[in-house]
Amino acid sequence: MKNLKFVFAEGNDIDTVVDGLKSKLDKEPALTIVFASTNIPDSQEEIVKKISSEIGGEIWGNSTAGEISGTGFHKNSIVALSIQAPKAILSANTEYEPIGDDPIKTGSEVVDRVFRKMEAQMELYFVRSQNTDPLTALRSLPYNILIAMDGLSGKEEEVLTGVASTTLNKIQAAGGSAGDDLKFKATYVYSKHGAFTKAVSVAGIYTTLKIGVGIKIGFKPSDDPSKYGVVTENGNTPRIVRRINNRPAVDVYMEWLGVTSIDDANAKFAEHPFGTIEPSSKIWKVRSPAMILSDGSMLFYSDVPVGTGLTLFSSTPDMHVNAMVEAVKEAIRRANYPEKIGAVLLFDCILRDILSDIYGTKEREIAEIKKIVGEDTPIIGFSTYGETGNTDMIPLWHHNQTITAMVIGEDLA
Repeated sequence: MKNLKFVFAEGNDIDTVVDGLKSKLDKEPALTIVFASTNIPDSQEEIVKKISSEIGGEIWGNSTAGEISGTGFHKNSIVALSIQAPKAILSANTEYEPIGDDPIKTGSEVVDRVFRKMEAQMELYFVRSQNTDPLTALRSLPYNILIAMDGLSGKEEEVLTGVASTTLNKIQAAGGSAGDDLKFKATYVYSKHGAFTKAVSVAGIYTTLKIGVGIKIGFKPSDDPSKYGVVTENGNTPRIVRRINNRPAVDVYMEWLGVTSIDDANAKFAEHPFGTIEPSSKIWKVRSPAMILSDGSMLFYSDVPVGTGLTLFSSTPDMHVNAMVEAVKEAIRRANYPEKIGAVLLFDCILRDILSDIYGTKEREIAEIKKIVGEDTPIIGFSTYGETGNTDMIPLWHHNQTITAMVIGEDLA
């Protein structure tokens, strides 16, 4: 399509990335997506400032726990994708909001502000949808959102509740919790306004291009009835589980694993997280432990409130790779099978990244995606501290050890 470009660049400093984007862009892009390590020499503020001054357009992204591109999984680098398109085809607006004392209000207000300021050619959506049935028109709403959140806030569930309350969970969403290369000190989110900690950044996208989101896990639940339980006591937050089946959480976890030391239990987090069924959708979710506390409680990366049913999850290398492949395939299906794919965005949990190292599957994962989308299609992503997304089956959730994929086609919906 004329004047539509998906321009990718990567490097170990912002100058290299900006030069790579500028060499291929004809004009200011509608949106530039950036994922950057906190270990590179440039500060997070400098990254956004450089792109803003030399590339222009809207900016969205965040700091990472690892970067992903078509050349593989990386550390200590920057990956960026600029989308150049006429406003009638794609326009974007990015806003950020500090995560305050009322995270639900934060999520609601930032999305409200994004869409109130968005430029959209709604007459084109009308022309496109006037000869379709209402259900097809509903499924092809021209709005999408990308959500980046502080990865250390512990408030993802509440923020997403606010987002969903404003969007009525009708808009496709993808994104993740920002990382800081496992330092756990400060994570950053980006918008056209700068780089911010303790905040959420949202990119609202209006597009008549085909676009879809897919979400998959690479685990199966235990077939042993003794490895099922219920959370019976939390700590001072739903992310701390004190007791499962009225026993110390770590004792239950060690028993299910068949190990006798806490060190051995710690080493199994990536391979054996917990699984739970979401009551409304009946879909399995991953709940990943982050730490075993001194009193035998377990700290999780997501809320696991009292009454949650849990079992032990397990995986295999094939299941792990297949999850990424199936997420991309689902995104293509939800985009209504674009004839040509312009770009793939991947939001991949840091624990999945660790499991990829354990299984030795990283090269295979990228190769399998390229078989589907083409060797030259830009792929951009990052290792997250939690994943965000919804599909036609999954409401807007904060995920653990999950792969969320977004596919943007080059043909009109």
